[in-house]
Amino acid sequence: MRPSTTGLCMVGKIQFSRFLEAFLPPLAAEVFEISSQKKVGEVDNLYPLTIGQRTGLGLEKLGYSVYVIRKDISNQRIWVEYSHPTFHLLKKRC
Repeated sequence: MRPSTTGLCMVGKIQFSRFLEAFLPPLAAEVFEISSQKKVGEVDNLYPLTIGQRTGLGLEKLGYSVYVIRKDISNQRIWVEYSHPTFHLLKKRC
């Protein structure tokens, strides 16, 4: 398995989440699934999550992988779905 690609090469060997925590205090968020509009979990910090991310969300209890589709920082919500974010971008155009 290849190593994670979330490091920041321009600031040296530092984990992305630790770099962000130096500037932004953690912000907890509720996690909602787009298709069902239901809350499916919570995360301790929404800042280091990236659109398209599917690992490290702590949502294994769902029984299937989900991708981060949208981050709503002002409402402290993360929106996820079982299909890849590219699908949702194309769907909006049609």
